[in-house]
Amino acid sequence: MVAYRQRICPTFDHARRTESPGHDSTLIAAMSMMYAALIQLLNIFADQDAMYERRLQIARECAYLAAEACHQDLDLLHTSIWLPWTSAYEVLLWESRRLNNLGTSSDASVIRMELEQLKDAFKAFAQHFFPLRKDWPFHAPGRFNIHTTTESARIT
Repeated sequence: MVAYRQRICPTFDHARRTESPGHDSTLIAAMSMMYAALIQLLNIFADQDAMYERRLQIARECAYLAAEACHQDLDLLHTSIWLPWTSAYEVLLWESRRLNNLGTSSDASVIRMELEQLKDAFKAFAQHFFPLRKDWPFHAPGRFNIHTTTESARIT
């Protein structure tokens, strides 16, 4: 799948998407699910150094794909895409903690940058799929006289 992406679809740009509108979103979802499945599978063997490094590399690739997709076009994302991102986030967070405990701050800073990319992807995802406006009723319970000090003062 990665080789297919490199050869057929190196970017998720608008000009190429007019050929097949659903292609890129399907590819992003499939690649993200593949990364999540590999991360979960490699969790079983994470006590072996080679498997640990492979799991970390897959989490980094998933974070890079998330950042790339969010910076290109949020309409490419499916609502279940955050599940693979949380798997990658967990792996990167544990690696950051491990590197901080070892005292290798330069390596930990690279991991922190990748974590920030994933956080930005989560924020962009949430703003796109779950837009919260400040004028929604639950932002102003005082309009309904619910638990407001002025209402309780009038009662007593």
